[in-house]
Amino acid sequence: MVHPRVKVDRFRWDQPRNDVYLCVCRLVPYKRVDLVIEAFNRLRLPLLVVGDGPERTFLEELAGPTVQLLGRQAQAQVEALMASCRAFVYAA
Repeated sequence: MVHPRVKVDRFRWDQPRNDVYLCVCRLVPYKRVDLVIEAFNRLRLPLLVVGDGPERTFLEELAGPTVQLLGRQAQAQVEALMASCRAFVYAA
């Protein structure tokens, strides 16, 4: 299987990183964002969750003080967050 290429020139690798982790996806059960949030709650690390879906209310209630759910964001904002985060986290 050949995966579609990623346009990496959208991101600046040589810029300073913020001390925040990023999860971007649709908020549906099979994406397992709940596991990501639970892990970051336990680790007490900063996590930004970008996306929307039927699990949003549940995930907002689950989120601890270091987790922020930002909802749906414009493509330019997502690219800026990806370019400046410490790491991208995806559980599905």
